[in-house]
Amino acid sequence: MRIRQAVLLETLRRSQAFLDDHASELGDLAPITARQQLDDCVTTLTNESVAQEAATRESLGETRRHRSLRQELLAYKLRPIVVVARRRSKEFPQLKGLTMPRSRVNSGLLVTAALGIVDAAEPHADLLVEGGIPHNFLTTVRATAQALAKSIEVRNAHRAKRSGSTAALEAEEKHGRSILALFDSFLLPAIADSNLAAEWKNARRIPRKPGPTHAANTHTGSADTSAKMES
Repeated sequence: MRIRQAVLLETLRRSQAFLDDHASELGDLAPITARQQLDDCVTTLTNESVAQEAATRESLGETRRHRSLRQELLAYKLRPIVVVARRRSKEFPQLKGLTMPRSRVNSGLLVTAALGIVDAAEPHADLLVEGGIPHNFLTTVRATAQALAKSIEVRNAHRAKRSGSTAALEAEEKHGRSILALFDSFLLPAIADSNLAAEWKNARRIPRKPGPTHAANTHTGSADTSAKMES
């Protein structure tokens, strides 16, 4: 949730409180349908901000897991195969095709490369095991590659959820501002000569200079930055 959206949400809540506190004095000046729109807007902004924050944190967690899986696949699963294959390639030239993918390769391409390497290595598994590779290396490499592929899917789902909540917050922010303008048109002409006008203006005022940046913005930026390489 952006700062301006959090400030708007507090303004809408103050507006609700004003309408509740002065319900008997206002009577029918605030139509039921307009009040329902106000209440729905507050609920949507609240729920979507929570959903956005949750998706951001989940994305951060999955990004860390994603990094760990990349490191495991490259350094601890594929590299030993390639090292043994290189060492034995003079004696067994058929192993020369087992080479490392680039370390900064896209994660989806890394999965493809890893599965391709083990498929190519499978006919020569005995030679690699004789060279020191664990006998179950085909299974473990495939399992790690599949876990990385799943991590890509999960992280993309969190990103999509966060993007959806962000779009919903943007739309609801515009709606909330229009609701306040709608209440102005109902209330101000009728209460202009009473103390209620000043109270309403204070309740519905949207401060121009809010406080520090909301924490969710920091998390979102971190998730986006840390995930650039692994995309």
